Amino acid sequence: MGEIFNVLDAAMMSERAIKTEYSVNLYPSEGSAQVNGVTYGKCLRASYLRYTGGSKMEIKLPNGQMGIPKSVKPGPKAQWIFEFGNQAEDSIIKAAVKAKIFVQGQVKFSIPVSGLKLNGALDGVFLDANNEYVGIEVKSINGNFAESQVIGTPGMRSRGMKGEPKADHVMQTAVYAWHFREQIPRFKILYIMRDKCFREEFELVVRKDQEGRRIIYIDGGRWQQFTLDDVYDRYKKLAFNINAGILPPRDYTLLYDDDTMNQLLKDKKLAKGDTEKWTKYRDREAAHVQWKKDTASQSDGIEVDPGKEPRRLKRPIKGDWRCSYCDFKTLCYSKSSKPLGE
Repeated sequence: MGEIFNVLDAAMMSERAIKTEYSVNLYPSEGSAQVNGVTYGKCLRASYLRYTGGSKMEIKLPNGQMGIPKSVKPGPKAQWIFEFGNQAEDSIIKAAVKAKIFVQGQVKFSIPVSGLKLNGALDGVFLDANNEYVGIEVKSINGNFAESQVIGTPGMRSRGMKGEPKADHVMQTAVYAWHFREQIPRFKILYIMRDKCFREEFELVVRKDQEGRRIIYIDGGRWQQFTLDDVYDRYKKLAFNINAGILPPRDYTLLYDDDTMNQLLKDKKLAKGDTEKWTKYRDREAAHVQWKKDTASQSDGIEVDPGKEPRRLKRPIKGDWRCSYCDFKTLCYSKSSKPLGE
């Protein structure tokens, strides 16, 4: 890093450094759901460690030792991302004030969950064209994947289509929508890209169906991945683990094993670059195994030409991004990415 940014980074970290949320509360941004074996949102273990770290309770850590959970201190890059995210929210609020549709910002609330508190703050309340309240949650995103997933690919946009909101943001906004349903009839997730300034919005409402389930709707269509009840079931499960002092299992994996990688390849769930890297690595490993067999056959007197030993490739590193960015990953994994405590 250059001379000037070294100074700027130090200033950012010393004056406005991100503080790990160690308070003893649950948060809408930590929402999660588990449906048909698929987990969406935050890892329950990470939330448990964050909460117990705030309570200053000594627990049996994932590495088998006793202690109080401590997170990894976020670096300058994380602080800059956090800063630009705040700037995006501030800019949208400023524009809403200028457009005379701003009503209120940072609307705080608290919901009891199994003896604990689910605390949050809605980014803002605006007025729509009919002069009715609209709850606003602002999210800044970045990168090609976020663009294609949320904003939509260029082809989609040319046909008047768009992507879909991120599951984490749907869960968070659904909590707000249900809590404020009597005061605010509908909610919007506003997206803005930090690099290209593409903008998109999604309307979210929560309604009960005939069976009493709280169903989430995005732009009028039912959200298929999970219901709000699924989200609250996970909050209750987290509360149970906290109250009972039971460490939850990990929901994600830092490093996929060979079987998982091959299954992802078969299901076409690997990105193009990862597909190419894993295919080359797997083929080269298979060639090396065959070379060893041929070499062994030759040493046993069987006429087989093993040829030159195939050059082996470094195994591609692939896992869940949530583990890679988790503040507590050093408690769950060794430096060689092996799970601790198993």
